[in-house]
Amino acid sequence: QPCPEGATSKAGSGGAMDCHCVSGRYGTPGSQCKPCPEGSFCPGGNVKKSCPEGASSEKMSEMLKDCVCGAGMYAQGDGSKCATCEVDRYCVGDNKKRECPKGTESDKGSAEAKDCIPTCEPGTYGRPGSCKRCPVDHYCAGGRIPPHKC
Repeated sequence: QPCPEGATSKAGSGGAMDCHCVSGRYGTPGSQCKPCPEGSFCPGGNVKKSCPEGASSEKMSEMLKDCVCGAGMYAQGDGSKCATCEVDRYCVGDNKKRECPKGTESDKGSAEAKDCIPTCEPGTYGRPGSCKRCPVDHYCAGGRIPPHKC
């Protein structure tokens, strides 16, 4: 007897109880295999696992790597955890983090290249985009470094 849709068995198997769901589906042996829902991954058999917090996946996903962390986040290590994108990097929502171009910086959780804005020049200080002139009798190296008295 053939296996139900979405299931398979080894050659020479004896019946429906030998049928196991293929990856992208889940269900108990011999039962109907259900498509893996969005936000989960199903490596086969009766295994359905949720994507890490902050990640999503398409229907019928098979592996942890199919779970994608949202914009402003990246996948840590084996992908089992989403982390907030670090300062001076941006994360577009493809599990990777990218460095801001030289001479620019970004805040934690940045999601696009345009979030990388020019660093304050020497003689100024503060956050990118709101650089302040160095006060009289002070030295400013640039960037977010506070003024130093001469």
